[in-house]
Amino acid sequence: MTKRFPAATIQVDLELPADGFKVTVLFGPSGCGKTTVLRVLAGLERPEVGHVALGGSVWLDVPGKVCLTPQRRGVGFMPQDYALFPHMDVRGNVGYGLSNLPAQERQSRLADALGMLGLAGLEGRYPHQLSGGQRQRVALARAVVVRPSILLLDEPMAALDHVTRDSVRNELQRHLAAVARPVVLVTHERTEALALADHIVVMEDGQVLQAGSPQEVFSRPVSLAVARIMGVETVEYGHVRAVVDGLAHIEIAGVEVLAVASAFCRVGERVCVGIRGEDVVLQRALSGISSVRNRFPGVVRAVSFEGALARVEVDCGMRLTALVTRPACAELGLAVGVAVVALIKAPAVHLMPRALGHD
Repeated sequence: MTKRFPAATIQVDLELPADGFKVTVLFGPSGCGKTTVLRVLAGLERPEVGHVALGGSVWLDVPGKVCLTPQRRGVGFMPQDYALFPHMDVRGNVGYGLSNLPAQERQSRLADALGMLGLAGLEGRYPHQLSGGQRQRVALARAVVVRPSILLLDEPMAALDHVTRDSVRNELQRHLAAVARPVVLVTHERTEALALADHIVVMEDGQVLQAGSPQEVFSRPVSLAVARIMGVETVEYGHVRAVVDGLAHIEIAGVEVLAVASAFCRVGERVCVGIRGEDVVLQRALSGISSVRNRFPGVVRAVSFEGALARVEVDCGMRLTALVTRPACAELGLAVGVAVVALIKAPAVHLMPRALGHD
């Protein structure tokens, strides 16, 4: 599909898993086109060029002049602000899309949705009487109660404060599994993307950069741009100095790093190197026999805490970032100026072609 705006053009070619329950996350920075893609799927935006189909049903075909309304697509859409009617109680909000059904079926569906999402007993409350997590569940129940072919969720955590996000995210994960419908969810929060996704689509500037499982995309980004978006902690440029026995010898700022060689590794080539923080092990001194290929003496330059983890910046000639637990940080006595040794296994050093990266 192609959707043009005065300041940007969004071009997306995607094939998403839609067989049973799977959560596909559209992930990327704000303004990259995620919500536009979701709204095109919902039938709320019409692209200049495009084709959208679910199973054997064509929802949009611009050359064939086919464009089904949101109602005919049978989607469940949940906007990021939930858009609950303030003058309606929980029962009225959830049952809003069931007005065309016989009374008995309407009551049956309403009871099922309220029970599934833990809202039984809250039917008479109004949105201002609910917590953020409860409002989210009401919005989800309203999307689910119509028995949609697919659920489309736009930044479902955006209306929540950071204190409640963790518990509500875990709750949402359970409820989505109970609903058992394919889901397309938009977020720009990496933690949410990795926690909720079965399939992740990374976007930037209206383009899809990479799609795959969260582990594949996070561990093996195809480009420097994806590595940065996914928050890979150490990303550097280096030169291939040698390839021996399947290992590439990469020079970064005078430091030799060993990595499993890729097909594009040729002597003299410039490559991008990505290393995840959790793959960097810190010691206070070289000790014992180790099979770890990369062992770099260095000095701690900064320590900052992020919840249960400490982010440790180490100068080894090149800059490395390690993520360690708070207890490990305390046990090692990590602080600015402390000498350490950074250990990294060669398979944990991910190489990307220079041609696919951005300076």
